[in-house]
Amino acid sequence: MSRILVVEEQTVTRHALRLLLEAAGHEVVAEADNGMEALQLVRQLRPTLMIVELNIPRLSGLELLQRLHARGDEVKVLVFTAQRSEYFAARCLEAGAQGFVSKHEDMAELGKALDAVLH
Repeated sequence: MSRILVVEEQTVTRHALRLLLEAAGHEVVAEADNGMEALQLVRQLRPTLMIVELNIPRLSGLELLQRLHARGDEVKVLVFTAQRSEYFAARCLEAGAQGFVSKHEDMAELGKALDAVLH
């Protein structure tokens, strides 16, 4: 079981992710709707994994990745975003993410990426 932080501005998407993750046996330790809150929650809760949307307020997902990487946080990051993968996938991996899944892909891809990042 993994301890997961979900960072997503849309309440419905956060809730759906929580249901999917908990059904797969993971523990969602917290949810955040902005990058600044996510940064604080990573520091406080030390989750195993953070699933993050790039388009979030107060500190974008990409900036959040860069800050976590710069401060040496050991949280694994899976980007789950509506942003174009052709442009953002490589940038996210360079910034420290371990995985990238577009919301335009089949939901099965999220499960595969989650398994790959955690193992």
